[in-house]
Amino acid sequence: MPTLTVNFTLASAAPVGGYLVQYWPVGKKDQLISKTVTATPAVFTGVAAGSYEGSVQAACGGGNYSTPSVFTATLADTTPFVIAGATPVATCGVSASGTLKVNTAGYKAKITTVYYSGSGSRVGSVLTIKQGVNIITTLTAPVTQSNIPTTVASTATLAVGDYTWTLTLVNCSNGSGTSAFSMSNT
Repeated sequence: MPTLTVNFTLASAAPVGGYLVQYWPVGKKDQLISKTVTATPAVFTGVAAGSYEGSVQAACGGGNYSTPSVFTATLADTTPFVIAGATPVATCGVSASGTLKVNTAGYKAKITTVYYSGSGSRVGSVLTIKQGVNIITTLTAPVTQSNIPTTVASTATLAVGDYTWTLTLVNCSNGSGTSAFSMSNT
């Protein structure tokens, strides 16, 4: 979740009670959040993405406050990506699917597959990422030995946007295994 940082000008004489900093979602003052600080900036962590308005007032003591100095802020989700839906893990015969929101360019899709038993060379898992009806990437992680993880990354990074994903683990007739979908900027 984003952080709301409110910078303001300090009074020439420090107010007795510090500064009362308040913010709320635009048009929803009943959801007001406040804190008193003694210096700038006032930092609020874990604030949901969205548009906010607020004010800063000097706390002069005795329940008296200065005229509010107002501000507005729009916070964007700064998480580079969000994998949602099912847990991004597939096991033999059980696929997983969901949505992927990429907020920061430069990330690749990765799958890691490991078989716990069985032998022989075989396809381990398949990850398909789509944007609408268009397949953006398909990754296949082959497995050749038991208990040795195999990781495969997409060759290209994913553009900022909304996607769907499906992860399957195939050909488990001669053993068992698991595969996990993740994202990485390496």
